[in-house]
Amino acid sequence: MSDKLDKAFRLTDEEHAEAFERYANAFLVDDYPELQGLGGKKDKGMDARIYNNESGKIELVVQSCVSPASAARSKVLKTIEKLKDNMPEVLIYCTSTVIGTALDQTKRDLRTDHKVTLEVYDATWFTQRQNT
Repeated sequence: MSDKLDKAFRLTDEEHAEAFERYANAFLVDDYPELQGLGGKKDKGMDARIYNNESGKIELVVQSCVSPASAARSKVLKTIEKLKDNMPEVLIYCTSTVIGTALDQTKRDLRTDHKVTLEVYDATWFTQRQNT
């Protein structure tokens, strides 16, 4: 990991949530150019999304979070609950912490219970891509 970026992620907390959200969306736009940033405190779990105008459905939702890794599962499940009326095919969980395999069971649960694919982009993912 880059020392500066690693240190920045370790110092990131709630007061930096909006900045981290913009940072995460900037990385994601390369893979998802149609991504629409939303964000804010009352965003109903959607910090960004991909909306299909033809089908009228939300296909992908991004949830960015600066909470500790120990809160990741509950954060994801709360987001899914908020999205119950607009369930996407894919939920991307971006976080400034290191998640590793901690959400593997959650990934399985979401596929089984909600037919949602959970992708996790954590601090390690971001630092590996910082020079691209």
